[in-house]
Amino acid sequence: MLFLLLHLMARKQRVAIYQIMLAGRNRRGPHIFFPWFFAKYQESPNSSFKLFYFIKTNDELGVRQEFSARGIPLDHIEFLPVQNHRFKAKIEMWQLSRALRKHKINMLQTLAIDSPEEQIPQMEKLVGRIKLGFTVTYNGIPTAFTNDYDERFEKNRAKYGRLFRKVQFDGLLSWYDDVKPFVSSSNLFSKKPFVYTIESRFCDASRYYPEEKENTIVFASALVNYKHPMMFLKALNLIFTESPELLKGWKVRMIGTGPEEGKALNFISENGLGKMIEVTSGLSDISPILRKSKVYVSTQEIENFPSLAMNEAMAAGNAIIARNVGRTHLFVKHGENGFLSQTDDYQGITQALQAYLSDTSIQKKFENQSVELCKTVHTPENFNRQIDEFWMEVLTA
Repeated sequence: MLFLLLHLMARKQRVAIYQIMLAGRNRRGPHIFFPWFFAKYQESPNSSFKLFYFIKTNDELGVRQEFSARGIPLDHIEFLPVQNHRFKAKIEMWQLSRALRKHKINMLQTLAIDSPEEQIPQMEKLVGRIKLGFTVTYNGIPTAFTNDYDERFEKNRAKYGRLFRKVQFDGLLSWYDDVKPFVSSSNLFSKKPFVYTIESRFCDASRYYPEEKENTIVFASALVNYKHPMMFLKALNLIFTESPELLKGWKVRMIGTGPEEGKALNFISENGLGKMIEVTSGLSDISPILRKSKVYVSTQEIENFPSLAMNEAMAAGNAIIARNVGRTHLFVKHGENGFLSQTDDYQGITQALQAYLSDTSIQKKFENQSVELCKTVHTPENFNRQIDEFWMEVLTA
């Protein structure tokens, strides 16, 4: 083992991130974070591996322009064009294999799968040829296999069930601590992969930082059932009804779109909240709003970590109000930079918001602590160190 470690240190092993970026798709979450991680990893003098980025796309020019605008270097990026003809599978597999050989890749780190019927056969053919890692960026995979009564998980049971049965991954990189026991107990895995649970993340600090603050509460999320926008609106309405003085001088920005939008707009209108709440959809950059706002609220279920929007809100100096689910506590230090709901319902969110709004003495403290957490805990250096540990473990196994 010592010899292998010394050998790895002598010549850096080569890892490639493999991700699909298609034109017209909303770029959030992994599509925002991993390009930025790639850039920060290249800058770090302490990175243990030589990192490449394989991007399968039907819009190479658009991705290039997007990356250039964000200051992401194009060195070590391999663009793999999407094919649309009867030889699609063979040509795309040839493209990927060629890129792996060209850059002498030792490990391929896949970020999600878009079309299982296309990508799973590719991954199968790579088993045993190089080390394979998969990144668990969806927080509901274990839940999808344990909740047999929720139609929302049916598609994911089929997709991830097929993926894990067909492809023997050497390692799973996860932000969610329920993945490790899921892998251990599930019969999906003929070969149990090494599971590494990340404890931090980071965001683009060049865009998310505090400016002069205004009395603004932000809810920025897809307006879908599992994000529970109605829980947020019911909490606001309860405060508006019972303690309207707490909301005097405050405005609310609700940013997002989705199937719950009509219900949300009707609720706002029926309860006379229209003068206080502004609903906006289609914003690709909310950094100017978060830099000036004071509070960010999340009511999504299962997990709030590692929400990129929450991370960005913290870096921009927002206090956080959130449901106490999953590992949300890694972002929200109760009573230090925000409040975790003490009951998992809209009354709990109400009480957390009331606690923040009624005590002006804590507001600057919470702002400063959110920023401090992003400067000392949720940093590129900490994330790079952890992903290096994961890659080292997989490559030396």
